[in-house]
Amino acid sequence: MQLRIGYAQIDNNISAKPMFQAIMFPKELFMKRDKALQSKKASQPSSEEASLEIKEFFNMHITTRLDDPEVLFFEEIDFLVQTIVLQMDDEFIGYIYRFTDSLNTNITSMHDIFRQKISNSIDEDLLEMENLFSH
Repeated sequence: MQLRIGYAQIDNNISAKPMFQAIMFPKELFMKRDKALQSKKASQPSSEEASLEIKEFFNMHITTRLDDPEVLFFEEIDFLVQTIVLQMDDEFIGYIYRFTDSLNTNITSMHDIFRQKISNSIDEDLLEMENLFSH
């Protein structure tokens, strides 16, 4: 199985005139496409154009073994991610902070149903221990 993503970019649409238009983009692909566009505008095909091969932004390849249908066995998992440029101004960071603060949850917290089951289980274990040692 293979997954390829040719290009990925996250734009900054929070305000009308952001400091950075793109928050995230692949560095090498951006530079190579910029060079290719400049050479096309100058309409001078150069020898560099042949070397401007644009590789995928993200490429993942998974090899599985199929000898035993009962077992899912990944023999090899390879992935390649190009260098990524992240650009964020203080306004964007403020939006991220307010968003995460509005979630008001603890990532490591536990759902009440599970907390209750664990609490009941601990209480039962403590009662058993008390009964064992009280006799």
